[in-house]
Amino acid sequence: MSGSSRLPAFERPKSDRPQTPPRPKLAASLVLIAAGDAPRVLMGRRADAHRFMPGKFVFPGGRVEASDADAPTDAPLPDPGHALMAAKIGARRARAAPAAAIREAFEETGVRLSRPGDVAAAPGPWRPFADAGEVAATGATRLLMRAITPTFMPMRFDTWFFIAALDAPLACQTSRELEDVDWYPLADLADLDTHPVTRFVVDEARKHLAAPTSHRPAFLRTVRDRVWVDPL
Repeated sequence: MSGSSRLPAFERPKSDRPQTPPRPKLAASLVLIAAGDAPRVLMGRRADAHRFMPGKFVFPGGRVEASDADAPTDAPLPDPGHALMAAKIGARRARAAPAAAIREAFEETGVRLSRPGDVAAAPGPWRPFADAGEVAATGATRLLMRAITPTFMPMRFDTWFFIAALDAPLACQTSRELEDVDWYPLADLADLDTHPVTRFVVDEARKHLAAPTSHRPAFLRTVRDRVWVDPL
């Protein structure tokens, strides 16, 4: 998997003025699959008013908040994913990221990847889970890949993608963040307006579903306008 590519991941801004690259913010995204003979994936279209990827179809996700590290969960992200993340960004952030992916998916699509659990207390954004007697099912997720936005972009994210599977699609809804939320056929996403990085994530999801125990999470980043893909 190691190597470089001319994948047109991000268009360089027209201004060539030197600038200090912004530090990428930790983010998380959930690739949620409804399994079956014809798997479907939960996606939505970012509102046109968004500064980052406006109008593009994406997976639900967003910034990791400090409270996500204290989220009520059923179990940690299984190894080797957790170990890989902890070595790169620290154990607390490695705990927070998969929980954030689940929280963002719920906030943006109404789909809650959770399990019944006894929740004595929960941080503010996690009250809907606690009120329903549910905990985030981070134990059902697997680390899929990592992608860091290029240094020349005005908004940068260090995004960790997680994948999880359901037996069947759950009811979903649009939100202020995502429009046209639905379960789209994984085998046929060509008609959706997606970013090249999103298409790369789709390919990685297909590889993971084909060989879940042997698939190695990928690391996608841009160095000197060239996209590099390596194993994590």
